[in-house]
Amino acid sequence: MIVIRSAKPEDIKFLLELRNDSKVHRYFWENAAITEEDHREWVKKTLNDPSKKIYIYEQEGRSIGQVRFDITGDETDINISLISFLHGRGYGTTMLELAEKELKKSNPRIGKIKAYIDPENIASIKLFKKSGYGHEKSVACKNRPAIKIVKHI
Repeated sequence: MIVIRSAKPEDIKFLLELRNDSKVHRYFWENAAITEEDHREWVKKTLNDPSKKIYIYEQEGRSIGQVRFDITGDETDINISLISFLHGRGYGTTMLELAEKELKKSNPRIGKIKAYIDPENIASIKLFKKSGYGHEKSVACKNRPAIKIVKHI
């Protein structure tokens, strides 16, 4: 069973490993590996920012993924990732569902979730569509082509 919980400073090592896993970060907008020091600062800053929320997914006590929400008013951008050896095993749908419930519980004013996906990341596009996201639109993100996909909750 997958559970979701708020991230804490002790998750920095897991988040760095996930971030720098080449199979995970190849679709990130900033996909070069980063240093532990830079990541540690980013995580500390993000955990203390009320407009951002990071959740950690666990299975049998082991961290397996993360979701981050960047909140602006009644909307949020979503970023979700799973450790690479679990890719393609159907975890994404459950993870996304848990994240949306947690977001709505902690931020009931949120009405729209936006995902910006690399057009080559077919698995993510399928995941979000399967989970009820729509209104697909081609946009640019960090000067790269992206697909913006939205869900009203």
